[in-house]
Amino acid sequence: MKKSKRKLPLVSIVIPAYNGAAYIKQSIQSVLDQNYTNIELLVIDDGSTDETVEILKTYGDLCKTSPFEVCAYLADFCVGLNF
Repeated sequence: MKKSKRKLPLVSIVIPAYNGAAYIKQSIQSVLDQNYTNIELLVIDDGSTDETVEILKTYGDLCKTSPFEVCAYLADFCVGLNF
């Protein structure tokens, strides 16, 4: 008997950020450490004045090594970055 392969439902995780440089890496890593693979991670930055945006930009190559879709929306630039 063949097992049917059903696509797992997409789970969207939203991380709001404002001056969260001290915690943003740990927050993102906690999502990436999950066993469930059909995950969309959205990080919404609301104009941080600390290093949060710079940290988010370091995840730019993540899409090449991860099964997850990671997006950061930076309110101060009004642009979505799809990593």
